[in-house]
Amino acid sequence: MKDEPTTSRIKLIQRCLQLLIAFTVAVSVFTNISFSKNKTSGSGSYKSISGYNRSESKKPKYSEVRIYATNENDFKRMTETGLTIDHSIRKPGIYLDSWLSEYEIDLLKRSGVRYEILKPDWDEYYNDQPKMTHQEKISQMREAKEKDNVSHSIYGTMGGYLKYSEVVAKLDSMRLEYPQFISQKFSIGNTHEGRSMWAVRVTKNPDAPTGRPEVFYNALIHAREPESMETQMYYFYWLFENYGIDPVATCILNNREIYWMPVFNADGYVYNETTNPDGGGMWRCNRRGNGSCGWVDLNRNFGTYEFWNSPNGGSLTDSCAGVRQLTEVLLHFRNLKQGTS
Repeated sequence: MKDEPTTSRIKLIQRCLQLLIAFTVAVSVFTNISFSKNKTSGSGSYKSISGYNRSESKKPKYSEVRIYATNENDFKRMTETGLTIDHSIRKPGIYLDSWLSEYEIDLLKRSGVRYEILKPDWDEYYNDQPKMTHQEKISQMREAKEKDNVSHSIYGTMGGYLKYSEVVAKLDSMRLEYPQFISQKFSIGNTHEGRSMWAVRVTKNPDAPTGRPEVFYNALIHAREPESMETQMYYFYWLFENYGIDPVATCILNNREIYWMPVFNADGYVYNETTNPDGGGMWRCNRRGNGSCGWVDLNRNFGTYEFWNSPNGGSLTDSCAGVRQLTEVLLHFRNLKQGTS
């Protein structure tokens, strides 16, 4: 099938955006049914603060907290203790609900802002959520085939999510089935704990760089957000299965060179597999202590004023940006261009 003509580009882009939104919504719905129903991402990592032991290996406990922060002064008092709430369900001027660790609740207590515990234990709450039945999974896959022409399963064994080893196996099986669209996996480096950071090249005739415009997709930069990986997995299956059928899928594979790393934070993700083998792990950062910093939030380690050393750089408890910018994330990014294993 020929590439789409230039005059159709706007329509193709619009359709592609619509499909991406639809995929995200679909995966969100299916994860809400099957797995965690947490809508208020709390904090899962630490930056060193006086009194906190960075070598502490005990899994932190999380509780859902309603914080009655009604004015600017309340938020200032919380910030002064080192606590900043990145994500929450809010009723402005009345309260906000968020999942916090025991350490963060202690900071909140020190701030003097009034609060109450809504759900005392995240693990208990997660384990009480209804799980998808086998028949429901079959029904979801049938719907995916009917609506998007996607026949491959993206379900895994960790509360429905793919484990790290299962993601790696998926990359291998994709290569076997679609060698014309996806390269052999290659490592761009190793994590602190020695795991390979696997990436692939996705394009038509992927075995060598094509010179086409490039884009980098990554997922699971935060270890407790596997929805990102599942959404991308579904999207790439959609591309492969719809080449020559759907003009958008065909245009993308013919005209773009995509580098894809489905598990950016392998150590953190495997840690969640270890502590919560049925899903629901709340660890967010990597597993490398960094001097006075503790474990590092990889999504806060980019260049100056790109989350690192900037006003929106995250709270002390929720996000450690590293001792300096670019210490964690992009050390081996240049190897993506080389495509060597």
